[in-house]
Amino acid sequence: MTFYVLGLASLIPWNFYVVSKRYFDYAFRDLNSTNTTSTLQTSFESYLAFITHIASLVIVIWNALHGYKLSLTKRLVFSLIFQILLFVIILIFVDVDTDSCKHFNKIEFKIRN
Repeated sequence: MTFYVLGLASLIPWNFYVVSKRYFDYAFRDLNSTNTTSTLQTSFESYLAFITHIASLVIVIWNALHGYKLSLTKRLVFSLIFQILLFVIILIFVDVDTDSCKHFNKIEFKIRN
């Protein structure tokens, strides 16, 4: 049962990101340009996949080196809680107006360069 819930907690958010392309196209549009698509719009899914795989690699390496120190149940419960917490935080950021948020524009600029 724990593996089932853990799979749901990791796959449902991933499917939300992959399916919501129109939302990210709207959120990452460039208001100052007449170009129809911005760089971040066209490459967001690639960035998402790359960062996700790097994070997974780090967790797998950590688990191989230090995983024996914690019981399997503790590791599964901790990862489930962590994934749900991150997903809730990201859901909260959906309500952020990216057009008027100057801090988000700085983050977007750093991602582009």
